Amino acid sequence: MSDRASSRPSGFTDSSLRCQTVRVGARRTSVRLEPEMWDALETITRLSGLTLPKILSDVDLYRQQSSLTSAVRVFLLHFYRAAAQHPGEAPKAWVEIAIHGGKRAATRRQA
Repeated sequence: MSDRASSRPSGFTDSSLRCQTVRVGARRTSVRLEPEMWDALETITRLSGLTLPKILSDVDLYRQQSSLTSAVRVFLLHFYRAAAQHPGEAPKAWVEIAIHGGKRAATRRQA
């Protein structure tokens, strides 16, 4: 066992990421995230009433990051930031803001 591995807290593993096959649009792909990130996505689907495939398809459509996994992490950051900055709005609005990089979509503002 290396010095680095022996200095980790008990219960910590080298591979704490969880890989899950997901549907994104018409294709299936794998996303590898920390369990806490999967829990956050599950919470978002429950709060917003949106499905995981719908959220991931939208994240994939508007992403600027090089990988879907990276885009999902950025989406999560933007979602919780939107929730903190707009507490009176519905969680679906936070999803929309997060999907568009933390900004409101221009077409949504006209309604």
